Amino acid sequence: MAQPEVTEKKETKQLSIIIPIYNCDSYLDECLKSILTQYMPFLYEVLLIDDGSTDNSKEIAQKYESENVHYIYQENQGAASARNLGIRQALGRYVMFVDADDRLSDYAVWNLIKPVMDNDYDIVVGQYYTFEKNQVLYRSNYRSQSLRQPEIKTAIYQYPGFPAMKIISSRLLKNFQFPEGYLYEDTAIWFHMYSQCNSFLCIPELVYGYRYHSTRNTKFDKKKLDTFWIVEYLLQQLPKEKFTSQLYMITIYQLSIMLNLRLKGADMEILKAVFGASKKLLKETKENVQEEICYSHRGYYLIEQAFENNDFGQWLYLSKIYH
Repeated sequence: MAQPEVTEKKETKQLSIIIPIYNCDSYLDECLKSILTQYMPFLYEVLLIDDGSTDNSKEIAQKYESENVHYIYQENQGAASARNLGIRQALGRYVMFVDADDRLSDYAVWNLIKPVMDNDYDIVVGQYYTFEKNQVLYRSNYRSQSLRQPEIKTAIYQYPGFPAMKIISSRLLKNFQFPEGYLYEDTAIWFHMYSQCNSFLCIPELVYGYRYHSTRNTKFDKKKLDTFWIVEYLLQQLPKEKFTSQLYMITIYQLSIMLNLRLKGADMEILKAVFGASKKLLKETKENVQEEICYSHRGYYLIEQAFENNDFGQWLYLSKIYH
């Protein structure tokens, strides 16, 4: 297998922007223009990680190469591998992830980086919107606040675990990688990265646009079962002291609401098998929790009861109404 073309690490930057690229030539120009027109009065780099594209993405990306924009190619290994390669090459004090079919809002980078000029935050996150063509479909409204110990331990989990719409301190990424070979690899941010975060800021400004693909194939395929397998994998990697009450709430959420959302179209036999495996995994997780369990939402308690009573129908119902 051909090795990725990489560069030696040199001067530290304020920010590294990592963009995994795979067959997105229809959107890549718009994405890169939204990044390179940002107000960035500091040292930065943009890492274009081509994960084996077979369309015109390479030609488009290479048009933008410069002192600050670097193109790196690897054979197709998936988005997690591309992000991990970007992390290994990044020189920035902070790292930002952007998907190649999305776009940044005006002044997104400045609004995210400005707070860390005066204060030390591990993560700064902004608001996002979803769009299709030129129509905005949804805009987030997460509570703007600064979190530090001890309140961060529970409050951080109300914020999304997407890699995008945030800047992340390189400190958090030193021993972090996205699980390779799985779908939904960004689940690792909730399970692993958030538990290591000591300071967090959410700002009110809109920073990120997620492109909605209404024509994307939504049929069920067995690879989507990774929504269960990745939770099991991530829990196995955690030391016991990380099994907090809030982590348990996130596990309930992942093994019910997210699982049902991602397994739309699966037949009942598959859902029942996943329910049985999730019941066992949740029981093991609860046994490892090192503190009194506090339910952050009544729905999580009811879902837990459905698992403990082996009530598949109730689990299915609750997973849908609490989405």
